[in-house]
Amino acid sequence: MSLDNLICVRGNHEDYLINTIDNKPFPVSMESEEAKHHIWEHSLLSEKSKEFLIHLPRERTISVYGINILVIHYSMGSKNNYNNAVQNLTLCQCEQMFDNIDADVVIFGHSHKQSVHQNAKTQYINIGSLGCPAKSKNVARAGMLNLEDGKVIFENVELIYDVSAVIAEIDRLRYPASSEIKQIFYGLWEKK
Repeated sequence: MSLDNLICVRGNHEDYLINTIDNKPFPVSMESEEAKHHIWEHSLLSEKSKEFLIHLPRERTISVYGINILVIHYSMGSKNNYNNAVQNLTLCQCEQMFDNIDADVVIFGHSHKQSVHQNAKTQYINIGSLGCPAKSKNVARAGMLNLEDGKVIFENVELIYDVSAVIAEIDRLRYPASSEIKQIFYGLWEKK
């Protein structure tokens, strides 16, 4: 939060924080246990962190060396809600999702699935998830965007990530909805 050149955008989890603060309901599709988890997470944030998160913009456009880069969590629907995440995006789907966007590069996320697509004008980069790898992968996904001689070069970065330590910490802290979180974000199915 203290970095002057930090570029962040608001996503669905920041929207959940705003819902909690404003006593608004969570999406109807959200299970009650997941809603309890978000409320619990929000209770752990400092007031400074909450203030930072609720004031994040939904999107940021920056221009670097004449290259226009849009940073957005995901494409938006007609009611200013995020569209449902699509796994294994194609170039055609990216073009449809961001058809109203005029940018050389669109950086987005939400589905946690990394993909890179390029047409004649725009490169679409879903960075993947830094903190939600599948248990079998033990990597945190990230990327570096290099701008060289008017060209955009995306470099995939995978960092070693100790998933078992994270799972142990989730269990130690007794996360609300921990079974669902481990299933959704880490691909773990618990026996009932």
